[in-house]
Amino acid sequence: SDAYKDTLPDTIKVVNEKPSMEKQVKTGVDAENKDVYGKATDASVGDVVTWKVTAAVPSNVNKLAKYILTDNMSKALTWESVEKANLTIETNPHVDLVENTDYTLTVPAKGAEGGTWTIEFTTAGKDKLATNNVTSISVTFNTKLNSNATVNNKGNLNDAGLTYSNGFTSDDEKYPDQPEPKDGVIKNEASVYTFGMNVEKV
Repeated sequence: SDAYKDTLPDTIKVVNEKPSMEKQVKTGVDAENKDVYGKATDASVGDVVTWKVTAAVPSNVNKLAKYILTDNMSKALTWESVEKANLTIETNPHVDLVENTDYTLTVPAKGAEGGTWTIEFTTAGKDKLATNNVTSISVTFNTKLNSNATVNNKGNLNDAGLTYSNGFTSDDEKYPDQPEPKDGVIKNEASVYTFGMNVEKV
């Protein structure tokens, strides 16, 4: 009834966004020789497998305490070296990101089976993303499928994670009693399969 109408002029303001993230694996190339990615592919032991992590960038990323991308590789995947991994970071729209200035990169040891790489954006990097209205980040890298690969229909998983602050403290006096921001984590995975065949020589 009219007695319950809201007469306050103020409105609720959303001050944070939840990003998204997807992990994919290269499945081939298209007619224009561009890489095609999907959720699963198949490969033989010794083959190089290319992976892709794509994460949305909140417009308020510069206000977040954390914005960190990670990738956890199974023991079936070998990180051969920094050079062979060829880890590449692309943004949309494109901006040049400088390692140890805009972000820090931690990678597994050379020849490690499994392991984790981490890309953590610095304050300067988050400011650069926000200033240039970057909406997404894509990271591609190579691994080698090794003899630890599971040979069945379960596949060999490679999962990625995005850690971000799910809130921030606003200086606006209209928003008192704000909860302390915590870390939100989003995970996503892709798989590579390898199969065995029985062969009889007669």
